[in-house]
Amino acid sequence: MLYKKLTSKLVVALLCCIATPVWAAQNPITLEANYLQYNDETGDLSASGNVKLNQETTQIYTQQLTGNVKTGDMLANGQVTWTEAKSTLTGEKLDYNYKTKAGKMGTAKGNMDGVLITAESTLLQPKEAVTYHATVTKCPAQIPDYKMTAEKIIVYPGEKLIAYNVSFWIKNTKLFTLHKYVKKLDEQESDNLPIPSIGYRTAEGFFIKQHLEYPLNSKLSAMADINYYHKRGFEPQLGLINRSNHSTVTLIAGSEVNLDSEWYDRRPELVYSHNDFSMGKLPVKINYKFYAGRIIEDTTNTDLWRSGGAIYVSRNPLKLTDNTTLHLGGGYEYTWYEDHEERTIWRGNVGIKTALNERVNMGVGFNHEHSNGSTPFKYDAVDIKNELLTDLSWKIDRLWQVGVSTSYDLDNSRLADVDYTITRNLHCFETAVTYREKRDEWKFRVGVVNW
Repeated sequence: MLYKKLTSKLVVALLCCIATPVWAAQNPITLEANYLQYNDETGDLSASGNVKLNQETTQIYTQQLTGNVKTGDMLANGQVTWTEAKSTLTGEKLDYNYKTKAGKMGTAKGNMDGVLITAESTLLQPKEAVTYHATVTKCPAQIPDYKMTAEKIIVYPGEKLIAYNVSFWIKNTKLFTLHKYVKKLDEQESDNLPIPSIGYRTAEGFFIKQHLEYPLNSKLSAMADINYYHKRGFEPQLGLINRSNHSTVTLIAGSEVNLDSEWYDRRPELVYSHNDFSMGKLPVKINYKFYAGRIIEDTTNTDLWRSGGAIYVSRNPLKLTDNTTLHLGGGYEYTWYEDHEERTIWRGNVGIKTALNERVNMGVGFNHEHSNGSTPFKYDAVDIKNELLTDLSWKIDRLWQVGVSTSYDLDNSRLADVDYTITRNLHCFETAVTYREKRDEWKFRVGVVNW
C-alpha cells in the first residue's frame, strides 16, 4: 500500500505505527517532511522538503531523502546535516544506516566533539569517525589563527583523536610536520600544546616552549619539551608517555621549574597517574598517583632518590545559587627520600566561586596542608600551611579583562602574594601580563585560548 502525506505530524505517526515491533521497540524513529511516499510492504520511502529524521541520538536534516525503514539504510542527496550526540557535520551527501550508525559522507565541515573539522570525505562508525584530507582547529575564524592538517584523522568521541601525516600551522605558515599525532579530547594541559608558547618571567627572562609527541603505537608516545630560557639557555625534557582509557604513565628526564622559580632535574622520574573516577552514584571523584625518581635540585644541590604516592578526593561542584558554586576536596600524600627522611601531608580545600554579574566574577578559598616529617628539597616543601585565597576579575569588554588575586598566610598573618593581571583576547590567542607585587616579579605569556 502506498501513502502520500503533506502534514509532518501524520508522517511521524505513520512511521511509528507501521514499523515492525522488533526494531521499533529498540530504535524508534520519527520523520518530518513536506512530502512523503511510503510502501508498507517493502519499507521503501521517499521524502522531500524540510526533511527531519530523528532516531535516539541521531538527527538528519536535508531536502531529499530516500531509504528503507526495515533495513535502516538512508540516502540524503544535496546538502545534509548529520548530528550524533556532540558531533555535527554538514556536507553534500550522506549514505547512512541509522540502525548500525555506519555510513559515509562527502565533503563536509562541522564540529566533532568540540573540534572544528573540515574534510574531503568521512567514514562514520558507531565508535569512531575517520576523516580524510582534513583540517582541525578550535579557532572559528574564516582563516584560523592556528590549525592542524592531516591526510587521515580518526576521532574517538570523548576520548582522543589520532592524526597521520599531520602539519601544524599559524595562519598560513607551516610550523612543522609529524608522521603521527595523538590528542586527548578532554585534555586541559595548556603546556602540552602542539603550538609554541612564548612568554617572560623576571627570574628566567624571555622563553619559548614547544611540546612534541611521536606516537609509537596507539597508547605509547615518545615526547620532548624543547624549552629555551634567555637566562638559562636550553632546558629540554625527554621521555615516554603511555596513555590508556583510565591512566597515564610517564617516564621523563630533564629540567623543570615551579611557580616559585625553583629549578630541579628529573634523572629520570616515573609517574603513574590514574584518571578521575566516580564512587558509584555518589557525586565524588577520586584520582591517585605513584612516583619514583632521582631528583637533583639547583638551589640546594640536593641529589637524592624520591618516591611516594598521593590520593585526592573531590566533590562535584555543589550549586548554591544560579551563579554560585561550592568546591570541596581533600587528600593524603606520602613521600620517602633516599636519605631515609619521610613526610606525610594531609590536604583539605574549600572554595566558593560566584558571578556577581555578567562581567564580574569572584572567588574565595581556603587551603590546608598539615605535614609530618621533613623533605630535603626546597621545591616540594609546604610553604603555607593555612592559606586564604581571593580572586576578583572584571571583564571590561569582549577583548579586555583585569583581575587581582591574593594569598594570605593565616599562620603568620601576612599577605604572601598579591597578583595583578591584565588579559587581552587576540581572537583565538590570548596574552596576559601579571605583576606579582610581593615578589616584585613580572610575568607575560602568549598562547592559544584552547586546543
